[in-house]
Amino acid sequence: MATAAADGLAQPTRGRSEDPLALPPSAPWKWRLDSDGRPSWIVAAAGSAWATVFEWELSFDVVLHFEMPLLTAGARETDNPAAIARRAAGLRDLYRCNYEYIARQLSSGASRAAQPDALAAKRRVREGRDALHVAGILPWAAFTPAGRLPKRWWRDVAFLTALAEWRRQGPLTVPTPSLGNAARDLLSAAWRAERDLLAFAPTLIRRAVPRR
Repeated sequence: MATAAADGLAQPTRGRSEDPLALPPSAPWKWRLDSDGRPSWIVAAAGSAWATVFEWELSFDVVLHFEMPLLTAGARETDNPAAIARRAAGLRDLYRCNYEYIARQLSSGASRAAQPDALAAKRRVREGRDALHVAGILPWAAFTPAGRLPKRWWRDVAFLTALAEWRRQGPLTVPTPSLGNAARDLLSAAWRAERDLLAFAPTLIRRAVPRR
């Protein structure tokens, strides 16, 4: 596995180098998110393409909305039938939740007779990684096969190179949203009305999420 040098990646542009791309300040479960659920360390130009990885309901009616850069070359989905699988992959790869915890998340809302199934959770994580890879969402779009990530993917050259490519891309022309997307947009708008509560999300995550 290749990792980036400590001074970041500089991309040549017409004989000169762009500003080096800053390395992530820490592991993703420690990243500070802005009011849109985007990692604050990732600097983007106006109109840069982002995509929702998942929304995660925490305690005290706080919803964690997590977005990551969307490579325009991979933007092929107009709907999200794999929302549950994407959430499973996000919980595993961004917050290092164990499979037992993810299984409990997947079984929430199901009948009380249903038992958390770690094997089903692993399958959902694989499905989610594949869906995120196909959709062109980083970091999963930067790795093959099927978006399987290295252990320290946030410092891997493949991820940082893809992130630098994303920074050079123009604004994404988004297709007319489907009814399902419109409904999710309304839910997101309702969540943003309480965005001040999100400032407490990192503390809640550290308390609530079991780590491996």
